[in-house]
Amino acid sequence: MVAHRLALFVYLFTLVVSVGAGAQSYPDAPHTKAKRESMWTPEVHPEHVLSWSQTFSDKRFWVPHAVLAASIAWDVEWTMAKQSQTCVEANDTLPQRPSRSELYRNALLPAIAITLLDGVMRKGNMPFFIYDGPAGYGTFVHIRGGARWMTRCR
Repeated sequence: MVAHRLALFVYLFTLVVSVGAGAQSYPDAPHTKAKRESMWTPEVHPEHVLSWSQTFSDKRFWVPHAVLAASIAWDVEWTMAKQSQTCVEANDTLPQRPSRSELYRNALLPAIAITLLDGVMRKGNMPFFIYDGPAGYGTFVHIRGGARWMTRCR
């Protein structure tokens, strides 16, 4: 679990650094306006920022987050179906035999935070693979967790 958190941190750190580094201007490029103070100063073009209705009506935004919600349900329901004396929860932030509400609360709070963060990134009109990366990672973790309950516990 620590390795997954470290991987997520490295992914987010790389994302932040690459977004800042990608916005640099080259000295020989034609400029239509004054140069920014630094590479960390945001360069926002009002015509590129989406409205909130455009942001939340985009299917490319909602499909990965709906799949994330389905993978959470998959993981939680397999956990509840396969809990026994021999199989216990491997997540170190939960008790060995958590209740359904504990499992959903533990999974949905980060998923809601990811969805809101991705909504802000989508509103800024970032590329698809950037703002849906965290949802894809969460989906992978929960599908793998449900599959382990399904295959390892009898």
